[in-house]
Amino acid sequence: MSGSSLSPMALGYRVKEASLKLARELGCSVSSTDNIMNCLRFQDGNRITQAYYRVIDSYNGTEVFGPVIDSFLPQNLQYIARNPWDVLAKGEFPKIPVITGLAAKDGLLLISK
Repeated sequence: MSGSSLSPMALGYRVKEASLKLARELGCSVSSTDNIMNCLRFQDGNRITQAYYRVIDSYNGTEVFGPVIDSFLPQNLQYIARNPWDVLAKGEFPKIPVITGLAAKDGLLLISK
């Protein structure tokens, strides 16, 4: 409900790099995706949050941990297959009524530190 698909924060651009850094911060082996996922499943949420803040201090917080263009996945698993700017420019999107609303404390995570 929040934001726009055209917002600079709508896509993550350094997600893999930041994810590997987060895993290392938590002492996880980064030799495979399975190792990372198994390690993260057993981490305390507070430790993950603390590591997250250490990682985003190294980046512009809007370029990491956001959605990615997932055209590398099989088509039936893709959620964002193409850049939203390209889709909009070509008019290749479903024509549906607009839904609007409000969110309390929207964006608070970005300023909570």
